[in-house]
Amino acid sequence: MRFYTKPHQFSCGIDLHARTRYLCILHQDGEIMLHRNLQARPEMLRKAMAPYRDDIVVAVACLFPLVLARGPGRA
Repeated sequence: MRFYTKPHQFSCGIDLHARTRYLCILHQDGEIMLHRNLQARPEMLRKAMAPYRDDIVVAVACLFPLVLARGPGRA
């Protein structure tokens, strides 16, 4: 695990869903830079985050494997 020891210019929160990703990027002064619901495709996320990638920290709101949500024997 890597730890960071300095503040970042941008903070990003991602809420994961099966078909969408809700993304919010804030500037360190509190300004909302991006607040958008995206399709759950890697290229969509990469494109949305590209302008901020050099100095961003990311937090994911929840991780819950769909296999567990389906229940036993339904994988």
